[in-house]
Amino acid sequence: MTSPVPPTVASAAGETAEAQRRQSRSRLRTPQENGALLQIPLISQLVVAAQKNAAALATGGRDAEWARLWPSLEERKDVRTEVLAAAEAWTQRLLHAALGPVDPRSHCGGWAGIRTVDGLWFVTGHQPALFHPGVWIKNFAASRLARAQCGAVGLNLIVDNDLAPSPAVAVPEGSTSEPRWGSVPYDAPQITGPWEETQVANRLVFSSFGDRLGTALSQWGWSPLVRELWPRVLRAESELGNPGWAFAAARTATEWEWGFGNLEIPLSAVCQLRGFQRFTIRLLNQLPRFHTIYNKTLADYRQLYKLRSQTHPVPDLRREHDWLEAPFWIWRNRERQRRRLLIRLQAGEIELADGREVLGTFPPGEEGLTAGIHVLQSLASRGIKLRTRALTTTLFSRLYFADLFIHGIGGAKYDEITDQIVEQFCGGAPPVYATLSATLRLPLPAFDETVEDLRRLKQSLRAAEQHPQDFLDNPAEAETRLLVEELDRLIQVQHAWRRGEANSQELASQAPTRYRQLQQLRQRLLASTRQARERISARLKLIEQHLAANLVLRNREFAFCLFPTDLLRSFAEDACRAIG
Repeated sequence: MTSPVPPTVASAAGETAEAQRRQSRSRLRTPQENGALLQIPLISQLVVAAQKNAAALATGGRDAEWARLWPSLEERKDVRTEVLAAAEAWTQRLLHAALGPVDPRSHCGGWAGIRTVDGLWFVTGHQPALFHPGVWIKNFAASRLARAQCGAVGLNLIVDNDLAPSPAVAVPEGSTSEPRWGSVPYDAPQITGPWEETQVANRLVFSSFGDRLGTALSQWGWSPLVRELWPRVLRAESELGNPGWAFAAARTATEWEWGFGNLEIPLSAVCQLRGFQRFTIRLLNQLPRFHTIYNKTLADYRQLYKLRSQTHPVPDLRREHDWLEAPFWIWRNRERQRRRLLIRLQAGEIELADGREVLGTFPPGEEGLTAGIHVLQSLASRGIKLRTRALTTTLFSRLYFADLFIHGIGGAKYDEITDQIVEQFCGGAPPVYATLSATLRLPLPAFDETVEDLRRLKQSLRAAEQHPQDFLDNPAEAETRLLVEELDRLIQVQHAWRRGEANSQELASQAPTRYRQLQQLRQRLLASTRQARERISARLKLIEQHLAANLVLRNREFAFCLFPTDLLRSFAEDACRAIG
């Protein structure tokens, strides 16, 4: 089997794999300038990267090693057929929920070109949260890349198996000189659970969020996107019954109106497709081997990056007696707690459990594949949900239907581990993934001072304490001049002694006395630098205040719905212009 191109950015010949990974990771830094874009590889190179991935994956084949997870061309085409049909249906459903009856081929500005299973697939994904614009840039890029290729697909995975955060968004409060963090809730607090299981807890809080957020931002002088977005969220939530899906529906409608028309599908829907179930059963059949490789890869990763926590970036898969933890979540409908899927081989059968009871059994090996799929389907019919975890999400996506997966910074770091698992477990080099992130700040006035300015002032304050002769308030005073002259004389003597230009024995015997004299002179001169040090300290305090203010005023993590619509749209178009 021909292997895909390696996952890291091209580096010098002879470097070890670890050195290449370090080099790639070292480039994953949040863009600092407003409007700046992190792109690895360059956006202009992403189509070529996708083409190379597609060519390499097209030569794939599992031969007799059916459990290595590497899909055959036929399997990959079958999965893409399923995903495409489901994504088209879900996109229509989301647009209808947000806008009412629409025809995506004629309504809005979204791309309505022909999408095929054989075209290039540009895939990204994120939680259905009110994320910051730097995350949103992935969706715009996937759409623009697909639009430029005949038959291509831009697809966003709505990662609704992740835990929903606290239902509130951060906002800037106070004044420009003294800003502070504020918070506007969009729902009442509730027990944390997967997005898929989330429901509105307080209708009054939820329905009034758009108005309350708009009012909270009115002092800054712009009208935020939330005023247009929230009526769509409310309409979609009333139809879909899930706030996360409603957020995704309103965002999708906005993207289509702006001319960025991706297909959308929740990960919960992907996990119900037959192709995913085949992938799951094949992985479970080889879980002991996968378990070992998974944990060894995590250990190597922690050692490489000197991470002490055994739960970072993700916990190891556990072993409990003869049960092995599989890399999937499992829970029952309406439950808020995700449970670990456990597997064991018992009496010639593979048993599935959630830590409380055995949920199903099927024969091992390829001959038990159909039976295993039936077990997973029966779980779904009983309201039991099996979902991917972070690494299995992209493992399945990148191998089975994506030609290029577009990550943010966090996902790119996670997928360093996925790359190693693919190499060791699947027996081939992983397809390349892209990393895109951006920085867009709210149009708030901020201060110009930098951390470097603060560092220089701290150095000046230390210098004033160590070399007071350079910071005198009144250097022309007679007494001060005499003190400076005596200090200079003693320093010159000290230098002469160290250079061996004078009687070293005599100067050595005088060293303790000379040291005391130098310290006394510095202390006397220090009293004559009070005004200079006070000026430096006052400036230092002001810069510290300004930098603290900038932590709010220049923060890139504010939710996209806080921004002016025109600013967001221009940001998306400018960032994607390099694609052509």
